[in-house]
Amino acid sequence: GTFTHGEDEDIMDSSLNASSASIAKAARSLQETADQFMEEGNPLIALAKKMSSQMFQMAEFARGRGELQTKSDMIHTAKAIAANAEQLVRNVNAISEQCLDKRMKTNLQYYAEMIPTL
Repeated sequence: GTFTHGEDEDIMDSSLNASSASIAKAARSLQETADQFMEEGNPLIALAKKMSSQMFQMAEFARGRGELQTKSDMIHTAKAIAANAEQLVRNVNAISEQCLDKRMKTNLQYYAEMIPTL
C-alpha cells in the first residue's frame, strides 16, 4: 500500500523511537555493568562509562532532546564511540596477553573481538 505523508512520519517516528529505545537500553545496560566496578585506575571501566554516556546522548538526539544538536554532532559521537571501542579492544588484548590461564586468555580475546560489533 501507499502511505500518506502523515502515515510516513508516524512510521519514521516509531522507527526512531524503537532505535532510540534500543540505544538507550544498551547504554543503560553498559552503565549498570560498569557501575559494579571502581572507575579509578581502571581504564576499561572509564571507557565503558564514557561510551554509555555517549550512547545515551545519541538516544536522546534521536528523540529530539539532549546535548547533541545536529546530525554532525551525532556522527561525531558515533565515531567517538567507535574509537573508544577500539581502545577498549586494545586494552583487553593487552590484559589477555598477561593472562596465565589459557582458557581465560582465549575468552578475553574472543569477547574483545566482539566489542566493535556490539
